[in-house]
Amino acid sequence: FDLTKGARRESKVQKEDKKWDQLVSAYVAQLIFSHEYELIPVYIGYLSKQMQITLYPIFLNALGPKEAQNHLQNFLQLENSFMLEDVIKQVKRDHVKMTFEKAETKEL
Repeated sequence: FDLTKGARRESKVQKEDKKWDQLVSAYVAQLIFSHEYELIPVYIGYLSKQMQITLYPIFLNALGPKEAQNHLQNFLQLENSFMLEDVIKQVKRDHVKMTFEKAETKEL
């Protein structure tokens, strides 16, 4: 019984997942750059949890504060969300925190 076979197979799967994340992330970046915002949540949903947490705030920043807040409120109400609920909640918390910190620095 060779335990290393499973580790090698798992490593191959992880490499494929990483390639997929890179490909979809590049496409999401292009969508952000070209202002095709309506497709971004769909494609972000195909990424790993960590990549979702990394890319979604970039998308929200591209929208601007008011549009980002509207998007988050509407997106959280969707029952068939493409993203994991805990990812959306974490991104929302991080976005609110970042917006609050920006407002504090402007006041100083």
